[in-house]
Amino acid sequence: MVYDLIVVGSGSVGAAAGFYATQAGLKVLMIDGAHP
Repeated sequence: MVYDLIVVGSGSVGAAAGFYATQAGLKVLMIDGAHP
């Protein structure tokens, strides 16, 4: 699969970056290392 943007760390800033990128029509992959 091909992505336009890969966000490493989906805290508040990473989540906002992913949100605005998808609103702009980009395909986004978000990766976070947190454990549940």
